[in-house]
Amino acid sequence: MVSDDIDAVVETVRLNFEDHAKLAQRDFDNFFAKPPNEDQQFLVAEVDGRVVGCVGFHPDDDEEVKGVYWAIWLYVRPDYHQKGVGGRLWSDMEARVKSRKARKLYLDVGNESDQAVAIAFYLRRGYVKEGELVDYFKDGENKQIFAKSLRQNG
Repeated sequence: MVSDDIDAVVETVRLNFEDHAKLAQRDFDNFFAKPPNEDQQFLVAEVDGRVVGCVGFHPDDDEEVKGVYWAIWLYVRPDYHQKGVGGRLWSDMEARVKSRKARKLYLDVGNESDQAVAIAFYLRRGYVKEGELVDYFKDGENKQIFAKSLRQNG
């Protein structure tokens, strides 16, 4: 992702979940206002030069925690849902996180009743639910935490 992609990425987020568009704008503006950091990246998928999806990752905010990353901002334009865009973005992002010798990758989603498709996507990729923060966003809006160990066997 480059700074010229911000508007298209925010629009992709808005088309999926309007309430997240302002947050996305803030996060992407803040990201590009800082010097580049290879440990935090945003990736986009393009079709015919048009941004159709995005995903990002960053290390855990606690500097004492080593090898833990968070996946963020996976969104695909609705007209590209179920066409493999999200899976390809996710695989590329996960490979980049693994190349950093990460031991674990976390992500969060909202209520299970509202996020059944997203949760099924993560479960198919080997993620497991590790927790739930009840009324996290506001009353009745929980935060589900999923994770996957990235350690190699042996």
